[in-house]
Amino acid sequence: LDAITAQPDSFPADNSAEVVARGARGTKAVLITPRPTTEAPLVRALRSASNLRLEVHDAAEKPDLSTLGASFLVLDGVVPDLTNLPPRTPVLIVNPQTGGSLLNVTGVSSTVSPPRLTDAGARDALLKDVDFAGIQFNRLPVITTPLWARPLVDTQQGPLLLSGEQGGRRIVVLAPQLTSEVTNFT
Repeated sequence: LDAITAQPDSFPADNSAEVVARGARGTKAVLITPRPTTEAPLVRALRSASNLRLEVHDAAEKPDLSTLGASFLVLDGVVPDLTNLPPRTPVLIVNPQTGGSLLNVTGVSSTVSPPRLTDAGARDALLKDVDFAGIQFNRLPVITTPLWARPLVDTQQGPLLLSGEQGGRRIVVLAPQLTSEVTNFT
């Protein structure tokens, strides 16, 4: 997954970052989203991983999580509900919507301060060298950090990236929607 910003970062020659997801061949990700088109940024990013089989479901269909057989689940732009999800299935939640008991999303802020690593984020091996300079957001779901999570990247309006475990299940929450209308991080 490559991320490119027009704003300078710590290595101005390219203003980009790369994350490589390594998993066993045949790792299956299930994405549930209201934007199931192949052009959606999150769909494109997940499809770019060569060792990942991606199955995309329209959130309007309300798929039964118990029958999907995923190595991990991605919920994008929906109320996060893990009912019927097999135990220990890791979950990535992107742009969570208001409602449900897993996360307290209290609204959306249209003013977002620059993101910064928290102390926990600075200790995280994947984030310790990430430079957030120049990354901007113009909308951010406002989330109250749940007891099971810790913020890794924060703004004055609330957490941008959370990570934790609930009931033995690893959960990562990326608060903003990943579209060019919301961020310069593409």
